[in-house]
Amino acid sequence: MSTVAPSHTAARTFELDLRDRPPSGRHSVVFARLDDLSPDERMIVVREQEPTALHSQIDAWWPGEFDWSCQDAGPLCSRVQITRRR
Repeated sequence: MSTVAPSHTAARTFELDLRDRPPSGRHSVVFARLDDLSPDERMIVVREQEPTALHSQIDAWWPGEFDWSCQDAGPLCSRVQITRRR
């Protein structure tokens, strides 16, 4: 009798730095990446300030699908973690 060990893979985290992108196209870049996130995967969004409008849009378009947490709200750089829920 053979047994198969369960596979445990670490959740993937990637960073998306938007500071060099034109402001008019930033949200569409994030939305495209959100569609690719699997459950428990995380994306770190880096901007000059906390993206509150982005947060509102994500909650409106994907209600209950993503968790949002501010990692750093410094004066020159904001890092926000977005995680797809299970």
